[in-house]
Amino acid sequence: MQLRPAANEPESQPNYGPTTVQRPRRVDFLHPGYSGRAVLLSLPALDDGGIDFDTALAACGLVAGNRWSDGFFSSDRSGAVSVERPEDGILREPQYFF
Repeated sequence: MQLRPAANEPESQPNYGPTTVQRPRRVDFLHPGYSGRAVLLSLPALDDGGIDFDTALAACGLVAGNRWSDGFFSSDRSGAVSVERPEDGILREPQYFF
């Protein structure tokens, strides 16, 4: 299978205010099996400064080879501190392990 080259960042950034140019914050989902900061998936923080729990779970499960039944979020690499679905359904931390 031949892969396409990585996409480059856009030349210009959107303007979010009269004089303010800022990039939307992202939520990174890391792979716990690799040392360092191995990003499995990075999603834009859209919903109230975060990402919808169920959307993130479905996206990570898909990227990780359809791990629907045993995939979960954790705040630590070992998986000892699992992250349950928040009451409002929004993940707001900058990174999670999947």
